[in-house]
Amino acid sequence: HDEQITCFQKGIIQHIIDNFKYPETAEKAGLEGKIFVQFVIDQAGEVQKVVPVRWNFEGGSHVSGSPEVNPETGEKTWKVNNSPEAQESLDRAVELVESIPSMSPAIKDGKKISVQFTLPINMKLK
Repeated sequence: HDEQITCFQKGIIQHIIDNFKYPETAEKAGLEGKIFVQFVIDQAGEVQKVVPVRWNFEGGSHVSGSPEVNPETGEKTWKVNNSPEAQESLDRAVELVESIPSMSPAIKDGKKISVQFTLPINMKLK
């Protein structure tokens, strides 16, 4: 069981490393930071409900925040005013997590289940 989790985590981390491209506007602005992206692997092994839940950037400007939640629908949105480079970084992080390939779903008591994860994505200029 623990081996499956470790394999799963390594697979996701490798996908992020292999596919992360520094957002151009963030690079030009010298923006660095960390984005925590929450998502669900559903019973079919598909990535769903991808949302940046927390972020903190330094560099061009200090920007931190969390998503706004629509009280009627519960839908989360993320809008960064006055920092297009931070906005682009959040959007890229979401696209990156959405691009994680399908995988075997989690199984509990012999049944496939949905599992929620939070993944930190570090943005560091070299």
